[in-house]
Amino acid sequence: MVDKNYLKASIISVIIILIISIVFIGQSGQPGFTSILPIDSLGLQFLYFFTWMWLGAIIGIFFGYILAPLFLYIHKQIIGRNMTYGIQEIQDPNPNKFKGILKGFFPALMAINFALIFFEDPFIHSLIIGDMNPSDAVTIILGMVILLSVTSGIAIALFSPVWFLQDSGIIYSNKEKLEKKRLPLEVRSVGGWYLYLLKGYAGISVLLSFYIIFSNYATQELENIPGLIFFLVFPITLTLLMIPSIIILEKITEHRTKYMQKYAKKFGIVKKVQVKFEEI
Repeated sequence: MVDKNYLKASIISVIIILIISIVFIGQSGQPGFTSILPIDSLGLQFLYFFTWMWLGAIIGIFFGYILAPLFLYIHKQIIGRNMTYGIQEIQDPNPNKFKGILKGFFPALMAINFALIFFEDPFIHSLIIGDMNPSDAVTIILGMVILLSVTSGIAIALFSPVWFLQDSGIIYSNKEKLEKKRLPLEVRSVGGWYLYLLKGYAGISVLLSFYIIFSNYATQELENIPGLIFFLVFPITLTLLMIPSIIILEKITEHRTKYMQKYAKKFGIVKKVQVKFEEI
């Protein structure tokens, strides 16, 4: 039986894609804005890049199978030299309920930040937009639409292994250090540690980027106002476009959990962990 939340999320995603398709196909008679595609149609070019935003995110999910073992190995070699690792069994009280409508928000912020960084490169700007004014708000929007078709997949590919690790229940503790120092016991998730770093980078960097954009354009002509509104609403739009990838992520939870626990055993992580709180 399909959970109502999954159905609702799927409907939202389909509606967003249909709206984008209808709007841009209606502009198919206008000339394109970039020469990197063989089709010289504004609407079809927009539709192509927006399609790759959600398709790239879906592809990015499967990079978790490659990067998650690497992330675990790096953590164990750098952070976990004097740490004790184990596997905590995670029970999902509602395994068939979709809980990830906004899970793509921080990957969306990271994708936007990457797009803004790449757009600042003169070679990339010249390649995708040509000689259009790089300081114009409309030009930045067009450039970001192109670049987000790539950076959306990159951002999800970085978050995906972190979700793999988090859902697999692999945790670490400073238990060994307690034998040498008087410290409080700390138990943390390996995936949670990476997630904290990625969310921090995505949140802070995109806020800084938005501040620079708004400070540059808020004092300019009124024609830049639509561009500023675009920057405000696009993180949510991109988050909604990532919903299909998050649905796939949740549907393969059991498979990727077993996959990561198998790699954990290869790295010597074989202890089962139970965290209990008792009244004093």
